[in-house]
Amino acid sequence: MLKGMYSGEKAQRSFEFIDNAINRASGIIDNLLGFSRISNDSIENVHLQHFLEEVVALFQKSLQQRKIHLTLNAVHDSMCLINAASLKHILVNLIANAVDAIDETGAITLSASADHHLLSISIEDDGCRIPEHEIKRIFNPFYTTKEPGKGTQFNLSIPLEKGGPPHDNSL
Repeated sequence: MLKGMYSGEKAQRSFEFIDNAINRASGIIDNLLGFSRISNDSIENVHLQHFLEEVVALFQKSLQQRKIHLTLNAVHDSMCLINAASLKHILVNLIANAVDAIDETGAITLSASADHHLLSISIEDDGCRIPEHEIKRIFNPFYTTKEPGKGTQFNLSIPLEKGGPPHDNSL
């Protein structure tokens, strides 16, 4: 409403600043809400291909805008028992990081397979890499290589098992 009441370059810059701050705050709140929702132990049987297609669909617009090609390789008929909310949150953060790591056009490959009691998922991108000396910090919940305002830093710190952080910190 205020935008319509005021004109001028200074007022418009102020409104743009306010809009950007609101969008950042909204992103942080969404991430915190998502982070709080994954604390349940709800396990469900899901069709792996469909589940991954739903996650990838969340990025369709940004992938098209940035001219990033995402390839999904998954076993089409695999069913698996997972905490869907937790896995979705993890994958969204990993894919978002992969998108952010690509400067211009690029490619991301998401591969997945399920066999007996093992679910294997890998995400590869052709973007910039985290410096070797920074790798040990990636499970710190507030660690980021992004500029201020370019992320919410709740990325790889999500406990994969009840009671603590991941046992294997390798990617």
